[in-house]
Amino acid sequence: MEMVVTVTLLKDSDGQYSLNLNKPTVTVSPLYEDGGDIDTVNVRWLLREDEANPNFPNNAKQLTVTFNTLPTPFTLTSDATLPSTEVYVAGAFSPGVVTADVQDAAVDADANAISLYKYTIQVDTHDGKQIVLDPHVRVRRSHVTRRDIFSR
Repeated sequence: MEMVVTVTLLKDSDGQYSLNLNKPTVTVSPLYEDGGDIDTVNVRWLLREDEANPNFPNNAKQLTVTFNTLPTPFTLTSDATLPSTEVYVAGAFSPGVVTADVQDAAVDADANAISLYKYTIQVDTHDGKQIVLDPHVRVRRSHVTRRDIFSR
């Protein structure tokens, strides 16, 4: 199961930018359940630009998603030393960038456990500006279901 976070670049007539996220906090779990079927869960970030923007579609250039605290919910751990950051990059109007599956170690074993992971979204524009947001990934031990996805 793939949770999709759409990052939309907005621009006003004075050249000011803003970002809109369809899911400011995306809720995931190591497993997704749909009518008895069990699947793994990952996240895809997409960069889009609002069609009403002045100079559309030539504003958005690149999306960068950065986790500064590791491991993240998606970090495939090994005996190797972890890097200091985990970074995902996608161009505007691309298919986006996809994480690895949510790892079982991303949340405590308790059935009611929930963990929050802060990350940074940065959108670079063709005119050299950077717009930044700091949302969260919420990982819970209990399975995510169709209702969880569409009710948030």
